[in-house]
Amino acid sequence: MNILIITPWCDDLELESVKGTPENAYLVKALLNRGHRIYVICQGEYKGKERKGINMVNVDPYPVLSPGPLNYPLAPMLQSIYSKKLRKILQDVLDVFSPHAILNIGGYGHIEILKISKKKRIPYIVKLMGTIEFAKGPGSPIRIFQYYREFLCFRNKADFYFLVDDGSLPDKVALYHGIKGDKFLLLPNPRPSSELISEQKDRDIVSVGYFSRFDKLKGTDFFYKIANNILKNNKDVRFIIAGDGPYRNLILRLKEKYPERIKYLGFIPHKELLKYYGEIDIIVSTNRYANATLQVVEGMNFGVPPVVFDVLGTRRLIEDGKTGLLVRPWNVKEFVNKLNELIENKEKRVELGLKARDFVRKNIPTWEDRVDMEMSKMEELVDARG
Repeated sequence: MNILIITPWCDDLELESVKGTPENAYLVKALLNRGHRIYVICQGEYKGKERKGINMVNVDPYPVLSPGPLNYPLAPMLQSIYSKKLRKILQDVLDVFSPHAILNIGGYGHIEILKISKKKRIPYIVKLMGTIEFAKGPGSPIRIFQYYREFLCFRNKADFYFLVDDGSLPDKVALYHGIKGDKFLLLPNPRPSSELISEQKDRDIVSVGYFSRFDKLKGTDFFYKIANNILKNNKDVRFIIAGDGPYRNLILRLKEKYPERIKYLGFIPHKELLKYYGEIDIIVSTNRYANATLQVVEGMNFGVPPVVFDVLGTRRLIEDGKTGLLVRPWNVKEFVNKLNELIENKEKRVELGLKARDFVRKNIPTWEDRVDMEMSKMEELVDARG
């Protein structure tokens, strides 16, 4: 089977080096292991090694304006600019590669890809990664522009959808837009299949993990206030932080203020990040939209209890007081109190951590299992098209 993958990322195709979510790396590995051929169109520049079975071509990154708010009202124009660039590259690729299916990760250039896939009768799948707020409708026109790419993907229907469930209720969004349940596959953030190599917890200090992109959507401003309060009032706590983003200055401010109790790792490969779950006692997530994140799932898988804001579908993953602690959005004072509750009570940390691990390992698929779900659906769509 020939698969054409269109993705906004060029740097996440190899498990050894991928930073952030390893979605593409696991999928590419599994497709190659099954003997499928892959052609990738990615935004930016690919700096990895050549791999048998994969051809690649680059497209200029989707245009992003500064200051950020300009991108919302100009979203239709920016989508049009990017789609025209992508259409030319896509046509060139189809002259030399005959895909049995097209997978568009992120939905960039959706309208042009949809037109071409219909014309050539190629099964077309859109994979969306969450962060969609209008599960009950957009609410206001500005929401449409803020999530214009996702809006286009749902209003102009592909053959099928892979919807990554980070707690942002993408299944409800799909249903709202008239996409029937047999036209999408809800994919939970998966858990690692590996065990921790070793635990290196400091027995004299409680370590809290914050592994995230640093921006407003991820609530890094909330995290700064929470961490600052905890560190100021409790000398037996440290934070281990990984990630990067526009709010990085807040993390550096914490590091400058508490140099001995902030361990800032930077933006490190996902494979390297996994070992740090063995160093933390608690994981926190402060997202404004949902907190069933990959990092929370990974922490729970390794027996690390989460403290998170209770927004949207976060309760699908975490049961308050049983597998973690939920905090009213966006109550910083309550978050500090609940985090302190776990910091000061080791017995409760261990109890919640064990229950969190048991829940995740019984109910959440591994990366390998989840990728099998995606490949099986692709093969089913190709077989049905004939």
